[in-house]
Amino acid sequence: MQRNLRVRAEINRAMREAMSAQDFVEVETPMLIASTPEGARDFVVPSRLRPGSFYALPQSPAAVQQLLMVGGLDRYFQVARCLRDEDLRADRQFEFMQLDVEMSFADQEDVLEAVSLAVIAAAVSVRPDEAPTVVPRLTWLDAIGALRVRQARHPVRDGDRRHHEVFEATDFKAFAGARSREGDSGGRCGDMGRSKLDALIARAKELGAAGLVWMRVRDGGVLEAPIVKFLSDAEQLGIVDTLGGGCRRTFC
Repeated sequence: MQRNLRVRAEINRAMREAMSAQDFVEVETPMLIASTPEGARDFVVPSRLRPGSFYALPQSPAAVQQLLMVGGLDRYFQVARCLRDEDLRADRQFEFMQLDVEMSFADQEDVLEAVSLAVIAAAVSVRPDEAPTVVPRLTWLDAIGALRVRQARHPVRDGDRRHHEVFEATDFKAFAGARSREGDSGGRCGDMGRSKLDALIARAKELGAAGLVWMRVRDGGVLEAPIVKFLSDAEQLGIVDTLGGGCRRTFC
């Protein structure tokens, strides 16, 4: 555990030095702010001076970053603490740290270069003999090509099999009764809105189905589904792993 703490300290030191060397200014943003629309629920702190009012703990310092840019601080960074009131995940807890960077009048190359230097510095600080000298880049075409290869190797039917394995010992009655039947799993339904999903459910019932369940994985590996409260943590993690942590499409 001591080694982990020392490695973390070295990585943070190296990133700070790399960002400072590029004329970024480290600014510590406030922890007590007004609530802003984010991807999860805010943690709130009651105000002693104004009973019934609350401060929100920041999920990320995005709003403050924008104020810094407007105020003329054209290069900002912070090893920021972020707090999100969401269900625990294998790689996410209520509070976590991230390197936050903001630049004014920058293009894609500026951002990639600045962050790459920080990543390389962090790697050198803990593995100097194995650290990369450049950060590989993946073009959009390469990414799409890799995705197509993965889909060819793991077609939808294979995904159906893995879904059944996730719910092999489920306590959710609707899935427990459907495990042994063929044709219960569907496929990708695109990035549909709620109204279209509701129409699909109604159509499934018109055709004689007992119902239809949709689910999708949002940013940060958060599972969204109407039945998520009935699923165990292990089942939710299994679904996220099966669908893919970065998937924003809907499966039915």
